[in-house]
Amino acid sequence: MSRSLIYWLLLGLWFILGWWLCRNYICGASVAAATPAVIPEAVDTYTERLDIKDGALFTTAASDRSIRFLNSSFNNLPNAESVQTSLQSTADYLKANPERSLLITGHYMDSESYSGALPNLGIARATSIKNILAGMGAPTTQMDVRGELRGSITNSADTLINSVGFAFSALSNADDRLQAIRDRLLGKPLTLYFETNEDNLNLSSQQRQDFADLAYYLDNVADANISVGGHTDDRGEARYNTRLSRNRAEFIVNYIVQNAGINAQRLSSQGFGEDRPVASNGTTEGRAQNRRVEVTLQQ
Repeated sequence: MSRSLIYWLLLGLWFILGWWLCRNYICGASVAAATPAVIPEAVDTYTERLDIKDGALFTTAASDRSIRFLNSSFNNLPNAESVQTSLQSTADYLKANPERSLLITGHYMDSESYSGALPNLGIARATSIKNILAGMGAPTTQMDVRGELRGSITNSADTLINSVGFAFSALSNADDRLQAIRDRLLGKPLTLYFETNEDNLNLSSQQRQDFADLAYYLDNVADANISVGGHTDDRGEARYNTRLSRNRAEFIVNYIVQNAGINAQRLSSQGFGEDRPVASNGTTEGRAQNRRVEVTLQQ
């Protein structure tokens, strides 16, 4: 083998060794493929701080907290002082600006349970905040509520953080909606049925919507009220049935106040016992129809 050939072979081996050393140790490149960046799944996010705005017209923010609810609950936890201050500022703004309205949106998740008087847990949450604002002087005629299902809500343990939204707009004429509720419910009893000697209550989806509509109507019609009348079948002594019917009516009044957010002063109750049957007490089916409470919108 000639010297020139040996020279070129050694030079080639030197270049190969140099390339291998640089690739694996000196130049910082890795044999393994680079790991792609992990992109987190998009989720609903909320700030820890309550922030309410009406464009450039009004803004208020709590310095350290938001409105909070326990999981599956529509009664908000006690508000921090900064939250109370922001809510009071919002109520004052509405009162001073009768041409503006506020839509309060309560958020809720499929994983939460709810068995109240309104269509969903979100509406119940929004209603609880609406009533706080009303207690601070905000006119109920300038507020409305709705519920919104969310995939997730920021939480800490069982506490949901900032699960209520606020949106201002120009006050609109709600005469069509009020007239539709009036035509459907005014003077036409919403009837709730009970088992013998029981005061348990299971509402249909239509009845929940009826209660939401009653609450909206009372918020917007100052002289409207609700009467609640209790009734029984004729089984048992008449005096006992009168007392039972009165207890059932009072139970419904308390239920409406606590679960539909309607002011107790707009409700009245009376027990009629067995005196006003709507069906024959001679059959099981008839007696079941007579064990009822009638909730009637009046004006």
